[in-house]
Amino acid sequence: MLWSTAGLVAAVVVRSLPTVTSLLVGTVLAGCCIAFANVLLPGLIKGQSHTTAGVAMGVYSSGIIVGAAVATAASVPLLRLGGIGWRAALACWALPGCGACACSALARLRIDDRGASDAVEVPWRTLLRSLLAWQITLFFAFQCVVYYGVATWLPTVFVARSVPQTTAGALVAVINLASGVVTFAVSIRALRDVNPVALTAASVGCIAAGLAPIIAGVGSMWPWVALMGLGQGGAFGLGFAFCLLRSNSSTSATALAGMSQTISYLLSGVGPVALGVLHELVGGWGVPLAAAGGLLAPTLAFGLAAARSKASVP
Repeated sequence: MLWSTAGLVAAVVVRSLPTVTSLLVGTVLAGCCIAFANVLLPGLIKGQSHTTAGVAMGVYSSGIIVGAAVATAASVPLLRLGGIGWRAALACWALPGCGACACSALARLRIDDRGASDAVEVPWRTLLRSLLAWQITLFFAFQCVVYYGVATWLPTVFVARSVPQTTAGALVAVINLASGVVTFAVSIRALRDVNPVALTAASVGCIAAGLAPIIAGVGSMWPWVALMGLGQGGAFGLGFAFCLLRSNSSTSATALAGMSQTISYLLSGVGPVALGVLHELVGGWGVPLAAAGGLLAPTLAFGLAAARSKASVP
């Protein structure tokens, strides 16, 4: 974990250097370090007490959304207000990375030696043959495809419906804000013996209830994007919480997180492209958005299967 955060700080600095090569290398390195950290954290959280794990998972999962939103929103104002140029503005984000390094170092010092000695590696073949692991992975994957596919094109959809660009951007920001708040709450509740079946059904239901009026273009979009954000945040939080709820150890939680995130983020890259291609073929946004909404059916099916299961990934 410490190497991941240290590598991320180095990547941010490399990205700010005045060459195209450094920008590309730094971006790739940053992505790799973030991926490693995302996979390792659930295993570290699994080793905490039941109460502490819920809060830690809530901070972790919501931090992914809120952190990205804050960095995106603050980079341009930082550039303009500070008058420091875009390279220096990017380099400034190494400072929070240094804080993450310090936290990683402290966490490393406090890791119980017994946790390390009891760790047993989970064979990938065992994980890939686990029905429960695939249910968790596909639940997370489908909701990621829906979210990234729809969120990428929503500003374009709203502008095409004569919504001002500033308002269109604000509408998408509401989705991210609502998602961050609910992700934190759902992660805690799911790990405190609250029925995950009800949370799963409510989360996917909110996404569908918010997306349907957006597809139809009915009335004000503000309540519908907020409702969609609430559901998306719940589903996102559950995707991470399942890695702890349905694993037997820190190593199995890490392996399950690695499998679910790898497959989910690879598939989520297909969402925006597929919706864009559909738009070009049919000449409108109703069909592409409806197709994305159709993916909520398998999302719900796999989510309920994972929530109802009493088994654990070895």
